Amino acid sequence: MEEIAVVTLGLQYAVKPEREEEFLERVAAVNMFVQSLRGHRETVLAKVVSQPCTYLVLSAWTDEQAFLAFLRSDMFNATKAWGRDVLEEVPRHTFWYPRTAADAH
Repeated sequence: MEEIAVVTLGLQYAVKPEREEEFLERVAAVNMFVQSLRGHRETVLAKVVSQPCTYLVLSAWTDEQAFLAFLRSDMFNATKAWGRDVLEEVPRHTFWYPRTAADAH
C-alpha cells in the first residue's frame, strides 16, 4: 500500500519590500532545518509573479502529525515571531490530502 502524504500550503507570504532579502535567507535556514525532521519530504518556495514580494511555500509531509510537530518546534515559533516584523500579513496554512503519495509530487 502506498503511503499517503500531507501537503501544506502557506498562502501568500506578503513580505515587506525592504525585508525581502532577509525573508529569503530565513526561508533557506528553515528549509535546512525541516530537511532533518521525521516525515518531511520536500519544501518548495515559489514567487508569485503578479505580486511583488509575495511568496508561496509548498511542503510535503508523510502525515499531518509530522507537520504539526514542526509547528510546535522552537525553529517554527522563533520564525513566526520574527515574521511579525517582516510580513505584511499573517500567513495561513491549509491542508491538501492527495489520493496517493504519488499525487503529492
